[in-house]
Amino acid sequence: MRVTNLLPNLPRYLVNQTLDTLIATLPLPRPDTPETRDARDAAAIAELVALEPADALELILAARVIVVDAHVLDCHDRADRLVWDDQLALRLRRLAASMQRGGDDSRRLLLQRRAARDKSVMAKTGKAPARPVTSPAGVQAARPRTAARGPVGSALIVNLASVRPRQIW
Repeated sequence: MRVTNLLPNLPRYLVNQTLDTLIATLPLPRPDTPETRDARDAAAIAELVALEPADALELILAARVIVVDAHVLDCHDRADRLVWDDQLALRLRRLAASMQRGGDDSRRLLLQRRAARDKSVMAKTGKAPARPVTSPAGVQAARPRTAARGPVGSALIVNLASVRPRQIW
């Protein structure tokens, strides 16, 4: 199943561009292998689908929440490994806290928009909106694969709804 099928209410080009940007901006996993990149990318895609964006703004907010959370965890991980430099570790923790506040604001806005949308649906129909059920198999099938590409070495070739990776050489 393709990710655009899991987000049918959004234009395909918008989902493709957002996924491309989302995957490109995630921090590198440790260890940086094709398998760990695949796992990281699949988890990010599953999170994006689970946030159930209904329009373009919600899709961008959901992607921002995912990227910020990943970078916050990366900052904390880097700070934990800096046992010899307390000042740099403290700066990384402050940076993580600042990013977390921004991510929380994005998440709060996303949830407020969803609550307003649910309230309007409830007022019109008299019942709670149905949430789409996405199976783990659907998300797993949307998992990207990696391959060598040009002089930059291993890069992500996403086999999701005809996403075309940008040429960077």
